Amino acid sequence: GSSRTLTDIPSGVKRVTVMIEQLSTNGTSIYLLRIGPSGGVVTSGYDCDAGSMGNSYTNSTAGFLLMQTTVAASLYNGTYHLDLFNSSTNQWCFSGGCTTSNDGFVTHGHVSLSGALNKLSLTTVGGSEVFDSGAVNIQFQ
Repeated sequence: GSSRTLTDIPSGVKRVTVMIEQLSTNGTSIYLLRIGPSGGVVTSGYDCDAGSMGNSYTNSTAGFLLMQTTVAASLYNGTYHLDLFNSSTNQWCFSGGCTTSNDGFVTHGHVSLSGALNKLSLTTVGGSEVFDSGAVNIQFQ
């Protein structure tokens, strides 16, 4: 499908690790991770920059970018961390990176939620590309 949403994240979680392996879509839209409280994923208010090694960065306020650019049929492997920075404002910091056969990417950002983290959603900036390969694994601490 074009997105995957994980709900019912345990209360009290302070760190979430998201791992992707051989992930691919049928298009060229950048992969996007969104988080949210029980009411739904947040679609604005993010401050995220993603860049290719040695190149400029791309900014997003709509979610956490997993990379700066994508190529259809390329396979991406990486690890990303969400860390609870401030429990009174539910502010989460995001960092990580991934590689493909011809490039490497780093990303970082932050967002504040209206309540405790309860959901993660993996999609693309365009929202219509279909994941056609790979796996996603998530760990909580």
